[in-house]
Amino acid sequence: MTVLQSLGSLAMATALASSLLLGAPSARDTCEGVVKTPNAFAALAFALFDGGDVWAGNGGGLWRTNDGGAHWHDITPSNLVGDDAAVRLAGFGWFGSEDLWFSATEAGDVTKQGLRGFAIERSNDRGQVWHWTALPSCSACAMSFSFVDAAHGFAFGSKATLYSTANSGASWVVVSVQLPNSEVPAIDFVDANFGWLSAGHLLERTTDAGRTWQHVVLPGGSAAPVALSAPHFFSAANGVVAATLPGGKGVLYATDDGGSRWRAEPLPAAPNPPSPAPGWFTEPALEVNSPTIWAMTSGRRLYVTGDAGQHWAEVPAPPTYGKGDPIWGFAMASTTSGWLAAAATPCGKTPQDLCAVPVLLRTTDQGKNWRMVPSNPGASPVGFSAGEVRCCQPSRCR
Repeated sequence: MTVLQSLGSLAMATALASSLLLGAPSARDTCEGVVKTPNAFAALAFALFDGGDVWAGNGGGLWRTNDGGAHWHDITPSNLVGDDAAVRLAGFGWFGSEDLWFSATEAGDVTKQGLRGFAIERSNDRGQVWHWTALPSCSACAMSFSFVDAAHGFAFGSKATLYSTANSGASWVVVSVQLPNSEVPAIDFVDANFGWLSAGHLLERTTDAGRTWQHVVLPGGSAAPVALSAPHFFSAANGVVAATLPGGKGVLYATDDGGSRWRAEPLPAAPNPPSPAPGWFTEPALEVNSPTIWAMTSGRRLYVTGDAGQHWAEVPAPPTYGKGDPIWGFAMASTTSGWLAAAATPCGKTPQDLCAVPVLLRTTDQGKNWRMVPSNPGASPVGFSAGEVRCCQPSRCR
């Protein structure tokens, strides 16, 4: 987001209370015996291109909506293999709304012998047609992508290697190796030369397209951060990175001179530390959707700012069920409208009782109400059809 510890059977990912509007429980929520469930879109991960243009993924593949979730379109590449999205998919990036990239640990036909392996998938038409490029040196990597235009970009793998492309990802070359290693790599380039990476508690900067890197010392002395979120830069001069300090305090480091000087601004809570679980399940501690609208997750608490961190408002989180940390992703398109991937299901003590089944939720009133996002019949993900679930304890089903 560890969330992977209790995903349960993804083939039954609509094992939810049928009235899961996450507001008012009904009589059916007592859940005694068998509960019928609707055909629902169950997401493991998602991100915003803009307010109404959203991609999401689950065990059935990749999906996209251009109208705020009213309709979903299947954009799954044909060469994905296996049935576990946690294994197949290890990163996602985009430039604009047309050009998309993600890395796949289980992609088919990526070698000359037609064998499966690790590959970077790319599309330049909103996911209608995909092409893929094998990357043998990064088997089973988690990846972070940053593109400065539709052709030029970088990929930082969890094997501490940085790659670059000048042809939209048709081919990749190694730029530098032995960078700070992290199971949750994160990079952000503002142009073809100037970029940032975070790995654990370390922040690094490059001014020569990633060939050399300089360690950045953040203010604080003995109170130096124990964990950093992904860096977010809006220009070569202006950027921010959220951090957790010793003692569980949160701080936002901001610069307006390209990182020569930083100021520390308090956060309302400590952001979630980077998860050791790779890929899709890396919780974005700070999700930046514009230079001013940001969302932050701190445990089960959600926050949004509309003025670049000067003021934060807490967003009421929906009820959640199951084991592990139930909030896997949170982003706001505005201060009132946003999306959340969470876990919601009854949970028992036997293997038949599912835990931490993913759902995709949306609010349009700053979290006062959350609604489960349904899929339209023409885009129902494989394995996520209407079904039923046997509940364990009625009190756990509301």
